[in-house]
Amino acid sequence: MNRSILVVFLPEEEPAAAWAVGSLLPQIEDGDTLLLLHNGAKDRSFAEKYARLPGVRFFEQCDNLGVAGGRNFLLRQPECRESDLVFLVDSDAIVPCDYLRKMTEFIDATPDAGVVGPVALSFPYLRQKLRGAGFFPGGTGGPVSLFGDEFDTAAIRSLIAGNLYEDAVDHIGTAPEWRRAYLSQELFLETVETMCHAPAVEGFHGSLKNDAQSLARLSDGAGHLEVGNVAGCCQVFRRSLIDEIGYLCDLYNPYGFEDVDFSIRAITHGKRNYTTNATYLLHRTDLRHATRTLPQQRFRNRCNDSRVRTIFEFRWARTDFPAVTVRRLIGRYLVESGKSNDARENILAALFGVRRALLQIAAYEGPGLSAAIRQGGDPFAAFERLLEEPSAKVAEPSTRVAA
Repeated sequence: MNRSILVVFLPEEEPAAAWAVGSLLPQIEDGDTLLLLHNGAKDRSFAEKYARLPGVRFFEQCDNLGVAGGRNFLLRQPECRESDLVFLVDSDAIVPCDYLRKMTEFIDATPDAGVVGPVALSFPYLRQKLRGAGFFPGGTGGPVSLFGDEFDTAAIRSLIAGNLYEDAVDHIGTAPEWRRAYLSQELFLETVETMCHAPAVEGFHGSLKNDAQSLARLSDGAGHLEVGNVAGCCQVFRRSLIDEIGYLCDLYNPYGFEDVDFSIRAITHGKRNYTTNATYLLHRTDLRHATRTLPQQRFRNRCNDSRVRTIFEFRWARTDFPAVTVRRLIGRYLVESGKSNDARENILAALFGVRRALLQIAAYEGPGLSAAIRQGGDPFAAFERLLEEPSAKVAEPSTRVAA
């Protein structure tokens, strides 16, 4: 079984990417290819480090293609097109030394699988436990294995002592009832109830890491959960899935919700997505998410989050759009106004994100929508007309990518 392992990194993410590559290299077998993309490269500073490694194909792009665009670029390479399995691994992730084997065995034994992934653990939360267990022998020059050959799935299972706690988990997927998790009125009610410290609606949790029963099912012994979305940091799927549902959607570039969109498309084509504790992945090794604390960075992150959510809502809520977007904004306002001094900035960021998304969608769907928004018309009325007579691009979500 030939496998393609895809890692995309930006220049500032390279130190962590060296750890990710170092944890994967010893697992590469005959027929496997580790495809690396230096996204937004302004020089060839990393070519010597990666281009000559056995089993590696290294690429550099001057322009930042984004997450979806960068991964689509690698998915189109001959080695990947001819492979049986595709592994997506974030540049800020580390995997145990039996990761490829364990995930290969799981998906091979799961014929109805669309997208699968391991339990993704929080590296910052487990850092001290790792040090206490005697790991971290690796260097920083890279690409080197941060932990060595003894860091396997059994070692991680021993480290967490058969218990998964919400703080230790980065992601185990979202509820298989994906419309309820991302688009429903209940999501709005759940937001309001969270603000009021009330129980979730009928015990429903969109994110399964907040659900005690889901955590318990993955805490001890072999198990898996059916999920709606598998986190993009650790998606695994058969290469033939691309032929069935298409590539990642580039409307989400530079990042955000491309993994959700891809997972949902697998479900709508009759597949099932799973999270398994057959093995694990440690995520957020470079702490870049936690260090985005400047007001401008927070504003950009909020704006982008609202942008990609709006695009997702437009593509999947159908005639419930834009009502589901308005409910999300109201819920965000209710939560933010009660607990944050930055509530005004956060709501403005969410609104700017919606506007950016509408302009993106309008530019994609046709000049009439774009003009309606830019010239002060009624964009929601224009979108309602579009949904009443859906184009092929709206009826079947697009997967266009930049050339």
